[in-house]
Amino acid sequence: MKTRSNQFVYQRITSHLLMLFLLILPVVQAGAGGPEHGLYATSSVQSLATEAVTITDVPLTLATTVYLPFLARIELDPIAIPPEQQLFVNEVLAATNAYRAQAGCAPLILSPLLTTSAQRHTDDMAYNNFVSHTGSDESSPWDRIRATGYTYSRAAENIAAGYTCPQQVAEAWYNSDGHRANMLNCALTEIGVGYTHNEASLYKYYWTQDFATPR
Repeated sequence: MKTRSNQFVYQRITSHLLMLFLLILPVVQAGAGGPEHGLYATSSVQSLATEAVTITDVPLTLATTVYLPFLARIELDPIAIPPEQQLFVNEVLAATNAYRAQAGCAPLILSPLLTTSAQRHTDDMAYNNFVSHTGSDESSPWDRIRATGYTYSRAAENIAAGYTCPQQVAEAWYNSDGHRANMLNCALTEIGVGYTHNEASLYKYYWTQDFATPR
């Protein structure tokens, strides 16, 4: 009787654990990609990849719920952008502001802090060979922006990979609904742009736009 009782308890525990796993699995899968994340075709080096995500701190009514952790502030010094890289940054800014002008939005102001955030993430993607809003250190866009000391009321991020020039990537973002919504959001007033070329990586060319409105 004791053996049967133990066997019964074991079966009940196993059954409950299986049900718990089946309940958690879809949540883990949804959270891993997230509703704001796309899928990337990584079978070809020539394939292009883009992704957009946006968040508004105030009000806290979001289409996609993103929980912002309370982090100790670690302020990073603005990074120096090489002249040839700065040229690409300026061209992305000009193209984005041209699209905004057509939509009746004020031009975005280039922010050294947002550029630091964008460039650090672009370097991370290029040299660690991935494309995602989540950094190799598990940071979110909002973690990276806040780490520079920038405080914002709202922020958004576009990323892309595989596009070889500023005009090409700006046009690709503009032709995508989610990315265009970030670019033409008149409530966003500042921008940082990152660009990195790493021939050894899958996509070779990596781009980031970090948008925000200072608090």
